[in-house]
Amino acid sequence: MNKFLSIAALATVSLMPTAAMAAPLAWLVPTPNGGAVYFRNDTGAALPNASLISQSGLLKDAFSLLAIPGTIKDDSEFPFAYTYLNLPVGDHFTGYTVKPGTPLVDLTFQYRIGSITSPLISQSLDIPEPSSCLLAATATLAFTAAFRRARSQGN
Repeated sequence: MNKFLSIAALATVSLMPTAAMAAPLAWLVPTPNGGAVYFRNDTGAALPNASLISQSGLLKDAFSLLAIPGTIKDDSEFPFAYTYLNLPVGDHFTGYTVKPGTPLVDLTFQYRIGSITSPLISQSLDIPEPSSCLLAATATLAFTAAFRRARSQGN
């Protein structure tokens, strides 16, 4: 029983939110209208720039790029790239900016932290994984079953 409580406490503490800085992130949600692109800035300060790059020029057009309050958007490099300057902290929807059927490997997220002269950091885009919730639910069921089994063996 004590072992179970220790594991449960450790799992609970590991899931608690922290104030640590995280790397910026971009993800794509494929839709029939085109790919919806989201940027996340968890660094604690505005990003000097955040860009989406398409190596093959598969971005739609400047009209699909949404304004984000507090930023300056640069759409001069469409259909190959677009940039937001001074991207604030939080999650931001940039619009349905990617043509339908664009392969994920064609897209790159680039950003700078600190200042516009900081090194450029590149990363691939992600597609959200809906199975994460299923994984968490399975772990909860496993802990519940282990607890009930330990409890029934104790009686």
